[in-house]
Amino acid sequence: MIKVIHPGIHVSVQDAGRSGLSRFGLSKGGAMDMESYKKSNQILGNLKGAASIEITLGSGKLLFLKPTTICITGADFSPNLDGNSIPMNQTVSVVENQVLGFGKRLRGVYTYVSVYGGIETEKIQGSRSQFKQVTPQSKLQKGTILNIGNEIGKKENQSYTFEESISAKEETLTCFPGPEFHLLNSTQKRLLTQSFRLSKNGNRIGVVLEETIPNNLPQILSSGVLPGTVQLTPSGKMIILQRDCQTTGGYPRILQLDEKSVNKLSQKFTDDYIRFSLLKTK
Repeated sequence: MIKVIHPGIHVSVQDAGRSGLSRFGLSKGGAMDMESYKKSNQILGNLKGAASIEITLGSGKLLFLKPTTICITGADFSPNLDGNSIPMNQTVSVVENQVLGFGKRLRGVYTYVSVYGGIETEKIQGSRSQFKQVTPQSKLQKGTILNIGNEIGKKENQSYTFEESISAKEETLTCFPGPEFHLLNSTQKRLLTQSFRLSKNGNRIGVVLEETIPNNLPQILSSGVLPGTVQLTPSGKMIILQRDCQTTGGYPRILQLDEKSVNKLSQKFTDDYIRFSLLKTK
């Protein structure tokens, strides 16, 4: 069992999310950085979809009430057990009454703490992911006790490699033309040649970019959107939707990030820069 002794800014249970419910207006949700989340469970040998603890900006402390094995991936906030530094991206043994904490931010936003067997909470609509539209609470509270499950599969080679979601300060995000991309004029399409800065207005729903581009496009009928959809607002600001986004929207959808870039974006912080790289479709 694990006890939350400091919930930090936002600490929650997340897994791969809820599939097939967008027609009911429910987003898939799940781990912000799916690649890092999946990696931690794969290293431990957990079954695909086992739930993990997602920690935002390294703010949180967890008390382990029983011995277990953990793996920490994603954002690096100098994890430690009882003040002693521990490695990321590999298994670490934890003894009873040890406290997992975090220190200096080195990179990224979202850290994943996975335990052998996975986190066991109530499944709602096929997922353990906390989401305010579905679960009683959207994040863990101080004093919450989490049980450890038995979602154990085949243990992978510990040298498991993956594409790192966290890299240089300026990130190039790969994208496809959105449904309304063809409405952009040549001046507006210059957005593909410039850098954009992430504003402080960002969360699990979406992030607003600081710079504006000229916009005289009309709003569209409410249409489907996904994590990674880039919307152009009447003010010329762009919003990039993230995991907990709505399922429909009325702003022109000018770009759509691929899945790898959705993961990369999740690990970018306020004032970081991004660029868009368009994949041409046949």
